[in-house]
Amino acid sequence: MNLAKNSAKLAACILTCSMLDVTIGLSPNNARESENERKPVKLTMKQGLVMNQVIGTYTLNDPRDPLCRKHSEEYRVGLRAMETWALQMFDSSSKLQSGILMGNLVEYGAFKQCLRIYKATQNGPIRGKHCTFRIIPGEATLRTVMAFHNVSRKRFDLLKKSIIEGVRLMWSVCIPDSCPSSDVFPHFNKTISELVQGLDITVTLAEENCMTLSSGGEWSSKEYSFLILAACIIFGVLVCTIIDLVKRDSNHFVKIFSAISNGQKLLARKTNHELNCLHGIRFLSTCYVMFGHRFMTGMLFPSINSLQLIDWVLEYTSTLIIGGTVCVDSFLFVSGMLVSYGFFENVTKNNRFNVVFFYVYRYIRITLPLSVAVILYSTFIQRFGEGPLWRETYQAMQLPCQYFWWSTLLHIQNYVNPQALCIPQTWYLTCEMVYYYFSPVILYPLWKWPKIGCLILALTYIASVGINFSLAWTREYQGGMPLTNQLFHTEYFQRHYVAPHVRASPYIIGLGFGYTIFKTKGKKISLGLFWKLVGWLVAIIFLSCVVLGSHVFQEENHDYNRLESSLYLSCSRSAWVLGIAWIIWACVHGQGGFVNDILSLHVFRVLGRLGYGIFLFHMCFQFLKDGSGQMPAYFSNFHMLYYCFGDLAIMIVVGALFALCFEYPCLTIETLLFEKNPRKILFKQTISNLP
Repeated sequence: MNLAKNSAKLAACILTCSMLDVTIGLSPNNARESENERKPVKLTMKQGLVMNQVIGTYTLNDPRDPLCRKHSEEYRVGLRAMETWALQMFDSSSKLQSGILMGNLVEYGAFKQCLRIYKATQNGPIRGKHCTFRIIPGEATLRTVMAFHNVSRKRFDLLKKSIIEGVRLMWSVCIPDSCPSSDVFPHFNKTISELVQGLDITVTLAEENCMTLSSGGEWSSKEYSFLILAACIIFGVLVCTIIDLVKRDSNHFVKIFSAISNGQKLLARKTNHELNCLHGIRFLSTCYVMFGHRFMTGMLFPSINSLQLIDWVLEYTSTLIIGGTVCVDSFLFVSGMLVSYGFFENVTKNNRFNVVFFYVYRYIRITLPLSVAVILYSTFIQRFGEGPLWRETYQAMQLPCQYFWWSTLLHIQNYVNPQALCIPQTWYLTCEMVYYYFSPVILYPLWKWPKIGCLILALTYIASVGINFSLAWTREYQGGMPLTNQLFHTEYFQRHYVAPHVRASPYIIGLGFGYTIFKTKGKKISLGLFWKLVGWLVAIIFLSCVVLGSHVFQEENHDYNRLESSLYLSCSRSAWVLGIAWIIWACVHGQGGFVNDILSLHVFRVLGRLGYGIFLFHMCFQFLKDGSGQMPAYFSNFHMLYYCFGDLAIMIVVGALFALCFEYPCLTIETLLFEKNPRKILFKQTISNLP
């Protein structure tokens, strides 16, 4: 009741003050008088009461800092005189927003307007400082709000550790930049507590949540070094491109860095690989991953209808995102398949296994482009945006790379620091590199002693599934991906989802499938119509059931079943890749029909070659967009898909620039170092097994 009364009073105060701004503040005579004599504007009794409430709410009372005290007094005088800078400071502060019961929990204020405020006074210049409070409601308050959405107690308990966990309101104020947070917090903590008297809330304000124009800090030597290095690379590419354009028979060095020569590789139609359908599978899987991450960031960052997520997770359309984490297993499967296929091609041709080449070539191929991304994330990413949430956003991306860059480049971060991954999506690279290092344990026996190799393959697969099941059973993990804004900090994510020993089964299946494809290479395998239909039907059932099957774990009436959840977590990824395996098998052996025609399109071949750059940088741009926002977004399937295709368009450009300026030159140099005849392999095309 008190909350309703106080809210009504505050709303009336804001409305009346807005009226004063229009009727009095815009008067030329009053403005001129304010500038010259700073006399208070004449107000009626009601207007005066409202003005007193505004000043009492938005200006600091008795701050300890002497300069802050003087500037706060200047702010009060400026408000009473209706001076432009003071009105801008008040206008930049949050007011009580509508839609709180729908989840509109964040009020950013006017961030840019606040930071641009400047007023020269006798006590020194006053600039704007934007501070954002975190208001954390207690469980009783949350249960009351959830009751407006007909959320039962059981449903609340299910959502408590997912969507509801970490819920907080944010309220922003603009104050003179001379005021430290130690003076700002007590005043507004008292003000907010009085407004919501009787409710269980906690108000917090950290110094890093207060920002001024100088908050970005001076440029560091690392940032300058990165800019100089990037400028040198771009300049070198431009020079080599011009030389190659003017002189077509230029030397090998020029062609290595020429965008024209590398563009020819990027757009080339010919390929040395026969598995053309993989291009489409890889690119579509890349899109699926990127789209899933866009929906994830949409759920992580503020939206004006965030509580509608409670209903959204119950829709089957949301299951395509929630259950779509298996698309990563498509990459693991294809990667294992290509490693196996390439291994047997090489050892059959050369009759020997070069261990040094096998490991060193792969490590350099993966790590050089990754190192560029790590340097960018750790040194320069904070310059890409600004906003009330930008500091904590870029620090969440930057600090792990500054502290754990070494574990990322050594591909051990999933074990060493799973709680603070540098470039979160690169957990996949760690898994893949671990599997790649381990693969000769299976592939070499398959080459030398096929029966023993098949036994090792089977036992390794059973062990991987068994470990997955055992962890899910003993730690009682819920089936499917947990929906929480604290996902990266959950035990499930750190100890199960990104753990290489848990995720190995799709890769192991890929190793065996690659061996099978190699053994049947050139053989005509025809299936009757009945078996074709059975194969496609089983593949569709496996693929759809794995994704849609995760929906049951989000339902309110579904009770946790230990066996069901453990079986789903340990077997669903294998079922998914078996469906993918049939598609590839059918396409390779002429049973794919129009599916093979679509997946083998040249456009997928070109776009697939951009996959590594897209993989490394897409989450950076997604967090950049949401973390630098200065007003809450609106969450819906349409809006998220609209952003998804925007991400795709941007990342195709970024991926192309990255490939032409860095990835392809590095790949060519590496190939020249390892191959005996550089002339034959200068324009060699390969299918990367990276997302």
